[in-house]
Amino acid sequence: MEFLRWLFDAQFHVGNQSLLVREVLGNAFGLASALGGMRRKVWAWPVGIIGNLLLFTVFMGAFFGSPNPVNMLGQAGRQLMFITVSVWGWYRWRQTRVTGGAHAQRYGGHYRSGPRVGTGGTNRRNGRRDCGSHPGISGNGLV
Repeated sequence: MEFLRWLFDAQFHVGNQSLLVREVLGNAFGLASALGGMRRKVWAWPVGIIGNLLLFTVFMGAFFGSPNPVNMLGQAGRQLMFITVSVWGWYRWRQTRVTGGAHAQRYGGHYRSGPRVGTGGTNRRNGRRDCGSHPGISGNGLV
């Protein structure tokens, strides 16, 4: 419990301004989550959720007894939205891993999951092979 009290009270002093340690840690966790997500690491989900929770406590300063008792309800609501989306994303990630579901495949410069719909057909307008539903890609590499 002492750690939580320290975490809620700790500040950095830069000149005549103070910066909450929770704010610095929340942003550091967010950066780590973004880097992990780019590398498609599962640990990015919980790390991002922890960062969002820390930032939520910063933006709800008066409610959590912060040394800077300012509420920023819009930013706090945004953190709740990020937490909700992260929990859903983590759940879906785990669901596809457990069930052996669809894997992401690179297609036309974009990642998409599941089977490719509309592949292997012939374009009715010009008779060329169609590489799928992605506009501008044909079987012979010409647009």
